[in-house]
Amino acid sequence: MGIHVGCVVTYEDEFMILNDRYFVGRALDNRIGGFIIAEVARLLKK
Repeated sequence: MGIHVGCVVTYEDEFMILNDRYFVGRALDNRIGGFIIAEVARLLKK
């Protein structure tokens, strides 16, 4: 396919599922991190 280690790739801005196994999206790790922080704060409040 012409893709090798070191190739620069970008994902679409939309959330996608690759091969029915992987979830990808722009800044997905940041969004999940924000969710985790919010959940921890919610649980600590209890």
